Amino acid sequence: MRTLTNRRVIALSLSVLMIFVTAPASAAKCKYDVDTVNHRTGEKVRWTKWNTFRLRQDPVMHVAISEGDRKYLGLRLMLNRGSRTKRPSIKELDNELVIAEDAKLLLLMADESILELHAAQGMFADSDVSASGANNYAIYSEIIVKYELDAETMAALTSQRLKVLRITADDAEYTYEFGKKGSDKIQKNLACIQ
Repeated sequence: MRTLTNRRVIALSLSVLMIFVTAPASAAKCKYDVDTVNHRTGEKVRWTKWNTFRLRQDPVMHVAISEGDRKYLGLRLMLNRGSRTKRPSIKELDNELVIAEDAKLLLLMADESILELHAAQGMFADSDVSASGANNYAIYSEIIVKYELDAETMAALTSQRLKVLRITADDAEYTYEFGKKGSDKIQKNLACIQ
């Protein structure tokens, strides 16, 4: 029977200690806006903090959502919808930007594969108008959409870099390119709900 030398005992002890120290440390990096239990269903609900991956013209933010066993990628789009010469009515503003239930979200990954997600429910944007001179009305819209993630999609998003994201709305498609930093942010958020 082999006996453990002092060096091996110390090395083994340090390895075990590192496992116990790093596990809570990595969990502590996760910050949640929502961390509660749904009182009707008894399911644990978590929303990570919103994280911006595009700041320039139209800010886009993402969040990882866990509701019981279901996982979602949430996106918040803030879009400049252009300007009009006539002030839009409330009805026009209400229908300015719509993402239908089951609308596609296409994700181009680093290995050139394309993942397809679908909106969990239809959403209407909150739209606002501001006057910037005579007969010039600028319209801004904000919308939050949840896309359900299955185990395969979750594994792909957490294991490789996301390059391009394309959102399908009722009237257009919105495409956003990701750098390494933006992709890393999504991976870190998704790791918090695995």
